[in-house]
Amino acid sequence: MENDLTIIMPSYNMEKYITEALESIFKQKTTYNYKVIVADDCSCDRTIPILQEFQKNTPTK
Repeated sequence: MENDLTIIMPSYNMEKYITEALESIFKQKTTYNYKVIVADDCSCDRTIPILQEFQKNTPTK
């Protein structure tokens, strides 16, 4: 599937906000295909495990 839009989200120690940020993207009603890339800069909090869990729970997104 080809994407019409790619959203790139930089992240560093965003444990408190990353779930809310991703959910706000996925709640949007669209008629086009898109993908989200989160570029994490070696966070030292729980950002990466949260992202992994989010990805596991929403595999089609």
